[in-house]
Amino acid sequence: MSVLMVLGGQYGSEGKGSVVSWLAKTQEFDLVIRTGSPNAGHTFKMDDGELVKMRTFPCTWYSQPKAPIYLSASTIINKEVFQSELKFMIAHGYEGQIMVSPQATVIQEEAMELEKSIKTGTTGEGVGATRAAKCVRKAVRVINDDYFQPFIDTFVPSHIISNRLKHILIEGTQGYALSLDGSRYPHVTSTNLTTYRILDDSEIPFGIHEVYPLVVFRTFPIRIAGNSGYLFNETSWGRLRAIYGEHIPDEQTTVTKKTRRVGEFDPSLAHEAVLRLGAKIVVLTFVDYIFPNIGETGITDEVNHWLVHMESAIGRSIHYLGIGIGEIVRR
Repeated sequence: MSVLMVLGGQYGSEGKGSVVSWLAKTQEFDLVIRTGSPNAGHTFKMDDGELVKMRTFPCTWYSQPKAPIYLSASTIINKEVFQSELKFMIAHGYEGQIMVSPQATVIQEEAMELEKSIKTGTTGEGVGATRAAKCVRKAVRVINDDYFQPFIDTFVPSHIISNRLKHILIEGTQGYALSLDGSRYPHVTSTNLTTYRILDDSEIPFGIHEVYPLVVFRTFPIRIAGNSGYLFNETSWGRLRAIYGEHIPDEQTTVTKKTRRVGEFDPSLAHEAVLRLGAKIVVLTFVDYIFPNIGETGITDEVNHWLVHMESAIGRSIHYLGIGIGEIVRR
């Protein structure tokens, strides 16, 4: 059995949703697990060009409408987001099974209110406060909410352990540099975003399956607006347009709808991430920001020279390039 994990190597928004939707078109999965919580939104593109943003469910359901989805015990759920996305998925052809661990937790209004006091960068979705409530034994679990009863499943972990599921995809959220125990504290999220942590969050035992960490980086890392912490060589969207062209937009976060902060590629962070995450596959996205015509020209000598420089900087080969939402090409 093999486990393919899609992880962010920076501060989130590396394009993991785009990578996952592409993987779902090129591989078959027996189970897809989305870890994390609704403070992270992933985007993919449907066949008609519509951009879809998912905050609870993985970005595989459109390309593999029958692949079962599991929200594991570590998942933090906003019920309204869950209901809205499920309705959208079914309306657009999803037929697979939705399974939720009874130990997953449900965000309450008071958790969102509590997070308004946090001044070090937060989406205010109540995720950290809900995790804290779980630590002090006060969280509302899925098993306590009647709405979720039809989705509760207690068999997935045993099926994983017994190798009944041969090929599993894990869609991780956020990015390694936001890990709670990392050096960027307190401008972090409420959990660790490492290979071990996400494997455990997915209820997959260590050491009994082949695990392939696929780490996604973007050419210009971002952080959320406000006091969200250090960003290497921080710049602006206007400055990037002045250098690379008007095709680069002002990006906004999926959840807060605020303009993102942006910086230059940090090779030190990327090198740290590939080592700590044990990256076996590396994807570099938003390459079209630097080379807007790469979709037509392919990997020219200029692009290849630039990639060699990037690979030298991070100490790992780059296997795939993201050149637009859902557009992935082999290095």
